[in-house]
Amino acid sequence: MREGEIFGFLGPNGAGKTTTISMLTTLIQPTSGTASIAGHDLMTDGVDIRRVIGVVPQSFSLFPELTAEENIKYIGKLTV
Repeated sequence: MREGEIFGFLGPNGAGKTTTISMLTTLIQPTSGTASIAGHDLMTDGVDIRRVIGVVPQSFSLFPELTAEENIKYIGKLTV
């Protein structure tokens, strides 16, 4: 992803979306693999990562009258 982009993470139940996002937001530690966010290593730079990311939590209610894409675009406009 490039700076300023907004990313939606979609997939079926059980695909690992919540686990992946939990790892990328440093809520849980990965058991294998590597990742970096804004040049910060996921395994060692959790504090630095949390300073540069933004997350819409799972408990946020989407607008049921909008499509998934429309919901993502709407939330993206709120952050600009």
